[in-house]
Amino acid sequence: MTELIVYPSRSDRGLHAGYLEHVKALGLSDRAIRDRVRIAADFLGRHPDLQAWMGLPAAERVSELNRTGAWPLVCYAIGDPAWADAGR
Repeated sequence: MTELIVYPSRSDRGLHAGYLEHVKALGLSDRAIRDRVRIAADFLGRHPDLQAWMGLPAAERVSELNRTGAWPLVCYAIGDPAWADAGR
């Protein structure tokens, strides 16, 4: 199995770490894991404050998610009570 070692630059390390554990538990192929890890690291590197990113217009966010493939990360964040509660 692929080792999940990624060092997010300025991203929310709690969210990132939780997402990596989630991906690890999904039983995906090594390639699928690598892709999700790379996409998450890239997305959080460009948007270290996911709460601020969520404030962008919906059309802009959907366009970026379609372009980057970061849907799984954002869906995880929305469903993660620790992250969702932090924004309140």
